[in-house]
Amino acid sequence: MFVGRIEDLNFLNKQYHANKFSFIPIYGRRRVGKTTLIKEFIQDKKAIYYQALEEREELNIERLSNAVSCVLYPDLPKSAQLFRSYTDIFNAISEYAEKEKIIFIIDEFPYLAKASKSIRSLLQNQIDHHWKDKANIQLILCGSSMSFMERQVLGYKSPLYGRKTGQIKLRPFDFYQTQDYFPTMEKEKVAEIYGITGGIPQYLEQINPEISTINNIRETFLKKTSLLFEEPQNLLKQELDDPSSYNSILSAIAEGRSRLNEIATKVNIPTSNLSRYLENLMDLDIVEKKYPIGEERSKKTIYTIKDSMFRFWFRFIAPNISQIELGITDFVASSIEMQFPHFMGAVFEEISTQYLWKEMRHNNLPTVYRNFGSWWGNNPIERKQEEIDIVGIGFEDEEILLAECKWRNEFVSKSVLETLVKRSSIFAEKTKTLYVFSKTSFTKEAIDYSKKQQLTLIELQTM
Repeated sequence: MFVGRIEDLNFLNKQYHANKFSFIPIYGRRRVGKTTLIKEFIQDKKAIYYQALEEREELNIERLSNAVSCVLYPDLPKSAQLFRSYTDIFNAISEYAEKEKIIFIIDEFPYLAKASKSIRSLLQNQIDHHWKDKANIQLILCGSSMSFMERQVLGYKSPLYGRKTGQIKLRPFDFYQTQDYFPTMEKEKVAEIYGITGGIPQYLEQINPEISTINNIRETFLKKTSLLFEEPQNLLKQELDDPSSYNSILSAIAEGRSRLNEIATKVNIPTSNLSRYLENLMDLDIVEKKYPIGEERSKKTIYTIKDSMFRFWFRFIAPNISQIELGITDFVASSIEMQFPHFMGAVFEEISTQYLWKEMRHNNLPTVYRNFGSWWGNNPIERKQEEIDIVGIGFEDEEILLAECKWRNEFVSKSVLETLVKRSSIFAEKTKTLYVFSKTSFTKEAIDYSKKQQLTLIELQTM
């Protein structure tokens, strides 16, 4: 089932039909659906698709030669290796493009570049001297190593810099795309599934929509034979050196240690060295560096696990690996079930932020906001620390949006709204728009109060 990538698919088709050479790097974390997107795009087109492997240059040339031969010369014996170099292969594609449109795709390009140090320069030369004036060639380089793709393909020091005609950074599904994936599922369950999978399509494939969230957790994260049981550890091993240190850092953050010195103390890594580890995790979109919105140079910087599947795994699975290995899963499942609403709090804030972006795109908010984020800091009136779940900063200095998000079974009470109104006095902006999001609904007193104070109340079912 192909869902959620219509905009990306339309972009690829537009580039294909543009009647000029196009070069599109596609990148994103593993399992996000890059290959699925490419295969959907090329299913009715003439295309050479080659998935590079971590092996010697000679073997990659041999395999690429076979992939090209099968498409360009389908009547020749498959055992014959027609090309002995990348240049020969590229020239054969150029010759074929004189008579017919061809898409040339190298998937997992970082593997090929690692084995063949000159491949990027060879491609640069081919684009500059042979392909850029040919309307019949579309080049797609795809990779899961985001740091490599951003620095070695898209970066200004790369030989390929300035040659792209577009790019796609494929991101996980958001809540709404996850909902499209499970069109008959109740929204509350969609939100929970989105929370434990992070919206990664291959993880969504592991979900059984007919059973409860906790039973899906039992059948995936709590089963030793499941893809998701050791998935974060496997991904860290594939992407990073010294995975044990990264495991320790993520465990420390999952336990609630969010400041640099707190993490460093827990994992026994000097803060000067820890910054490099955190930067690598940020490059992979696993960790994010956060500060109160509007305070970019703030000393209140914290680190959180951005990927909610990693956040779930390191909070609930990593501490219980031994019990799961021994088959003591009922105890672990009960523990998860008790703490799950608290875990969903951050997920619901993310979903609510996605809702605000969606509404803004449809011109349903009172103004256009530069950005949405969270805020924490000192309330000078109350003389205590306060937090606000979502803050939207307007392009005009006099406009701000403040929102509170409550993932709880009971209806949100009037006191929650009163607290938000009181906290809004911290901010000097004249025009304040207030939202409260609820998993369920609101008490009658809260609804009456919202009308007097002009607060907007949003239930999950209406999002």
